Amino acid sequence: MRPLIIKGVPSLMMDLREFYVIPEKVEAIGAYLDVSLSTMESEQVLRAGDEEEQDPTVELWLLYFQAQHNLFQNKLGEALTFVNRAIEHTPTLLELYTLKGTIY
Repeated sequence: MRPLIIKGVPSLMMDLREFYVIPEKVEAIGAYLDVSLSTMESEQVLRAGDEEEQDPTVELWLLYFQAQHNLFQNKLGEALTFVNRAIEHTPTLLELYTLKGTIY
């Protein structure tokens, strides 16, 4: 997931969607996204201890992927929270509004 998050590949979560029938995989994906987003917000890196600082757009894509992750689990309130945070971060990205419409 890491290289695709850094590149900002919008289809990443759709590629992982097949794993959303396996609870352990859903938990692992969620845990990875939580840790990555947390360290991006605090240190601008994907994992604590990384030396390579990431571009701010990586945080945007993590918010986008978190919104999709919650949408796939039918946690619509949380999904909406993440997509709104992503829109605040970068209000010009069309994919965010499309995702928000899907959540509604």
